[in-house]
Amino acid sequence: MPPEQRRKSIIKVALPLLSGVGESLVVSDVAAAAGVAEATVFKVFPTRDALIQACLESATDTSALVAAFNESRSPAKNDLHANLLSIAEPLREYFLNALGVISAIGSPKANDLARGTKELFSRIDQLIAEEFKARDLFQRPSTPPVAFALVFVSSIFALASRELAEMPTPSTSELVEALVNGADSEK
Repeated sequence: MPPEQRRKSIIKVALPLLSGVGESLVVSDVAAAAGVAEATVFKVFPTRDALIQACLESATDTSALVAAFNESRSPAKNDLHANLLSIAEPLREYFLNALGVISAIGSPKANDLARGTKELFSRIDQLIAEEFKARDLFQRPSTPPVAFALVFVSSIFALASRELAEMPTPSTSELVEALVNGADSEK
């Protein structure tokens, strides 16, 4: 197996293990799950911390999110609900995965957490702004796109956070419906 493919396959099996055990991740468990020798894992990742860092980087990588956006760009052009839902679903999954790994690793120092959150949201805010523009959403002057994008991203983040905390959570569709039609919607 080519080195990059091996790296990705090890990360793929390590992510759910890391989400389950956090900092207690054992490299031999990762090797067994990947079907390789422990030495092979250490050949790819020189230390356990390097493996954990690679998992964190993978969980916060936005390339799969961008691909999902690109694949879902053909809902009815004028159907705001369908467009927002096709953005919200992959964004929710992204946040679930990223937050799952981040929370499993443990609580970083407050400054690191603030910096990490800022970096995460900066990337996502930019992606959502680009996606709204690509789909030609919110071009009406009556809807301020920056304000709506902020509420949209924050709402999806809160939805994923509540789901991870095993709290009552509306479906993504229900959340999008509330954002599009308002809280008193009778639709």
